[in-house]
Parts: sequence; C-alpha cells; structure tokens
Amino acid sequence: MTATNITYLSEDILLFIIKNLEKEVHNYNIKPINRIYSYWALKNLYKSNKQNIHLFKSINLTLVLSGASLMNVELSNKDLRGIRFSHAEMNGAQLINCNLTGVNLEYVDLKEANLTGANLKNANLIGANLSNAIVDKTNFSNTSTEDIILDNVDLKTLQFNSCL
Repeated sequence: MTATNITYLSEDILLFIIKNLEKEVHNYNIKPINRIYSYWALKNLYKSNKQNIHLFKSINLTLVLSGASLMNVELSNKDLRGIRFSHAEMNGAQLINCNLTGVNLEYVDLKEANLTGANLKNANLIGANLSNAIVDKTNFSNTSTEDIILDNVDLKTLQFNSCL
C-alpha cells in the first residue's frame, strides 16, 4: 500500500478541523502542552490555506496560558510568538533558541529555565522570576524588565539593549 497525499479538502471538512482545533486551543481542561500543539496546528493551517482565509475570520487565533503549569516543558527551537504566559509556572522549562518576541511573561516563574539563545525582544518580563536560569546569548532588547528577579544568573552574555 502506498501513501497518498491529500491535496484538497472541502471547505466543510476544513472548517470542521479549524473549529475543533480552536476548541482545543481554548479548552482549559486539557494539558497546556496539548493546547500549544493545537495552537501550532491552527496557525499552520492558517498560513497554508490563504485561499480559504475567509474560514478563519471568526476564529480566535490567540492562546492564553496565564497561570498554566508548564514546569520542565521542552519547547526548544519553537516559535512561541502570540502566546500569553502571564503568571505561568515554567520552572525548569527548556526554551533554548525559542522565538518569544513580544510574548507576555509577566510574573512568570522561570526559575532554573534554560533560555540560551532565546529571542525575548519586546517581551513583557515585568515581575518574572529567572532565579538560577540560564540566559546565555539571550536577547532582551526592548524588553520590559521592571521588578525582574535575576538571583544567581550569569549576566555576562545578555543583550539588554533598550530595556524598559
């Protein structure tokens, strides 16, 4: 048996998939990491279906993980733009080379997280706890850092251009 590529989905089927992914993205009863995967799938469908863009007009393409427990989560090399993580628990999270541009990380617990090479440009880190975090070559350009906690963090390789 050979695999067949599906090159066409009817609008009804595509809309059914889109609405089910949207439900998963906004379902607080499933694990936050599964909501992230559904969010990525929804974003990829949006990007790859420009001819059916009208199907997305009533779809909420934002992901709110405020207060979520994402301890020790592995998200290295991922694009996390557009996700709101405020007040989340992300102790020990692996965020190596992540694109966190403009992300809301207000009062997030990032103790012992690895942010090596992460891009936090224009992010909101107000009140975030980065105690014992690894921030080697992390870009904090134009990032809001008021009341940030950096206990036991090596600050030698940070890029803090125009922090607010």
